[in-house]
Amino acid sequence: MSGYQSLHDLIADHTGQDLDTNQIEGLANAIITEWLPTELKAVNDAAEQARKQLAKARADLEQHLMTANMPNVGGAM
Repeated sequence: MSGYQSLHDLIADHTGQDLDTNQIEGLANAIITEWLPTELKAVNDAAEQARKQLAKARADLEQHLMTANMPNVGGAM
């Protein structure tokens, strides 16, 4: 956790004295209402894709192991 008490303080510290309070509040609101939800959706989408890929890899591995453990029914004599 950072030493900042609010997003307002963080923005003010990193932008210096160039922004007034209304500009800082506007930037904080934009981060909270626009940027964070977009980033959260991207992270959730990536996590869902990773879960799907893992499920497919597990299914492929199970199929491979089942095939490898089956006796060769039609094998050469």
